[in-house]
Amino acid sequence: SFVFNGGGGRIEQEQPGIWSLRLEGAHNARLDSLVVNLNNEQCLTMAELVLDRSRGTCTIRELQFGPYDELERFTVTREIEQDVAQCHVSEVSISGLSIPSGPVMTSLSARSITLKQAEATIFRDKTRRDGPSMYKPLLARLLRELPEGAGADSLILQGSSIIYHERATVERGFGVVPFRQMDAVIT
Repeated sequence: SFVFNGGGGRIEQEQPGIWSLRLEGAHNARLDSLVVNLNNEQCLTMAELVLDRSRGTCTIRELQFGPYDELERFTVTREIEQDVAQCHVSEVSISGLSIPSGPVMTSLSARSITLKQAEATIFRDKTRRDGPSMYKPLLARLLRELPEGAGADSLILQGSSIIYHERATVERGFGVVPFRQMDAVIT
């Protein structure tokens, strides 16, 4: 359980995966140097988050996610085949943001989310055994199942890269498929 109270705002983890945000009277918020430890293996950090509810904007600077260990070394320690990723985003800018009080994803919406200079590095080690079979719906279905009013109109990538590493045999090592300096608008 996690609860944060301050300046008319409250963030609460009601149960695993279910977060609530209450901003009674609070129109602005600023977090500085947030660090979240995830199972003592991975970490989520951000240098700064600035929320201006009256203008409908949120800016996150220097957002990072990934394992504490070097990514390839972390990948080969996994018992089952899975994607392992690290990501760095210089800036996330959200405009047209509407944040109702209550459960976070019930109707959180934005006109646009811009990722500036995002770099994601993904490793997949196919020499590992398969994990348990799980149903994973396609993104289109997940988007259709969002609560009414929730979502974002546009996702904008500026100068972003995805570097994918995969290996099928130990002898050959990891192959690399890079997608560099992408600019895209997804609506």
